Amino acid sequence: YRDEPSQAEYFERLLTALARRPEIGTAAAASYVPPGRIYGNVRFAIDGQGEPTDAQTTLVSAIDSRALSALGITVQRGRAIEERDGDGEPRVAVISATLSRRYWRDADPIGHRIVVAGDPTPLTIVGVVDDARQPLATDARAESVLYVSYRQVPW
Repeated sequence: YRDEPSQAEYFERLLTALARRPEIGTAAAASYVPPGRIYGNVRFAIDGQGEPTDAQTTLVSAIDSRALSALGITVQRGRAIEERDGDGEPRVAVISATLSRRYWRDADPIGHRIVVAGDPTPLTIVGVVDDARQPLATDARAESVLYVSYRQVPW
């Protein structure tokens, strides 16, 4: 793809075409879905608390607005990634319950911002979702997942 918007447009066209097919119940997009094999985590930092380090890592999955529902992942607090979370809009993220407990303990992470290594634009946390089982994972940190809009952070 010549640029990130072109990549996002391709997936929009693909998802629209798939959704029209009668044999497909739900068409959704995600860059990583369980039980995919875990190859590594990305470093991140809570905005205002230093730089991303190896001590703070999580899986990242760029998803569309239908992915969590299609995967059976329920929103616990806040909201999921939505259609309005597109290019040019404030960048948002949804985090797994494990990620929330690990770094915010009893505090509410919604409204807090995080920065992923290699990308200086902070993401505002808008929701917390149930953990997804990671049956092929060998890394104990694998249940920690950061979900971002693929229209804001194309894969």
